[in-house]
Amino acid sequence: TAAAWPEPALSIYAWAMGGYEEAKRRRPTEGELKEMCHLVHEAMDAGGMGWTAQVGGPDSVQMDYDATPMITDLMTDEEILTFARVLGERDEGSMQLTLPSNREDLREMFEKVAEVSGRPLIYQSVLPDATDDNVHRGKLRWLEESNHSGLKLYGQGFTVRNAQEFSFETWTNFDQSPHWRRVSIGSLEEKKANMRDPDIRARLREEYDNGLQPAATLTGPIADMTVGEVGSGALERYIGLTIGQIAQQEGKHVIDAMLDIAVADDLRTEFLGRMVHTNPRHTAEVLKSPYCIPGLSDGGAHVKFATLGNFPTDTLTWLVRDEKMLSLEEAHNKLSFLPAFMGGIKDRGFIREGAPADLVVYDLEGLKLLPAEVAHDLPGGDWRRVQKAEGYRWILVNGHVTFEDGKETGALPGKVLLHGRG
Repeated sequence: TAAAWPEPALSIYAWAMGGYEEAKRRRPTEGELKEMCHLVHEAMDAGGMGWTAQVGGPDSVQMDYDATPMITDLMTDEEILTFARVLGERDEGSMQLTLPSNREDLREMFEKVAEVSGRPLIYQSVLPDATDDNVHRGKLRWLEESNHSGLKLYGQGFTVRNAQEFSFETWTNFDQSPHWRRVSIGSLEEKKANMRDPDIRARLREEYDNGLQPAATLTGPIADMTVGEVGSGALERYIGLTIGQIAQQEGKHVIDAMLDIAVADDLRTEFLGRMVHTNPRHTAEVLKSPYCIPGLSDGGAHVKFATLGNFPTDTLTWLVRDEKMLSLEEAHNKLSFLPAFMGGIKDRGFIREGAPADLVVYDLEGLKLLPAEVAHDLPGGDWRRVQKAEGYRWILVNGHVTFEDGKETGALPGKVLLHGRG
């Protein structure tokens, strides 16, 4: 039973297939898949909301620590549909799914999952393209047509404006490239040795020259990245310069300029990516769709690279107050009601007599994001990037004030929501 699961709890694949490594080595048997469905039922009986899966394929953008795909990356279509049928049998719950963006039948597969389950399915993700509005408009039309045909298919809008900050000590967002994985996965010494390797360098240069840059939608072009903090005083002359400028000054290829600095600094150099998704009109188009929610916070997956959870404040200040692209009513619907509705969380996301008094009271004119900072508050003293905000006057949970002007009151009135039943 769920109560007997070890800590930390393994994914249902590892649990049903006899361990983490075994689940990565092969696909489940019919009996194991049946056991997984039982576990999904059991979890939802206990209050679970449904399931999510990243199915990135063999060259996933989110590789595991050892440069191999995550357990779910190699899920088959039938496995995905099997779990969708579980929610269909229950007629409750919701799903969120990521599939390879280059998959030819991507939309058809999402439609099939939504049809088999009959439940809300969130597509990951709708990016507001900076220059080509046909990119996101085509996806919005697809979502609208799907809903008009009876499918509960929604989009996770990639509406967060943020610049990635990283060093090669921990950077993983280039992992979808097998060549970049050689220099971003492994021990410190292994990564530095591979960065020096002439053959690996040549492959990275060739890939770059062919217009292939991993994570470009998150960081912008490598040439536009700026050198931030450095560990060695001898490298301080690079601070504030872009990789492109350094390459030009030193007569180097962009890839060589970046990796030479990283190696010389024992991989401590922080590189700052360009802020992306900054077109207010295109971002507002995504958010005005009744079938898209804003995001994405990433659930803490990249806490050493960015503060992606800042999008609620940014939506209110950037698109509502400053650009006047969204009304307050539209923003509140997108940030509160619609996510609760898509997730099947009952009696939340709106203000109504008799509903739980979960309220946020803020001063729109005084609302602002503060500079990002590093906090050593993870287990074991590990660190993450956080970004706080000013202008939030009161935060109430179940009618009790939990924060006043950004300070905790000590009140703890919250309780676990068991799929809206608690």
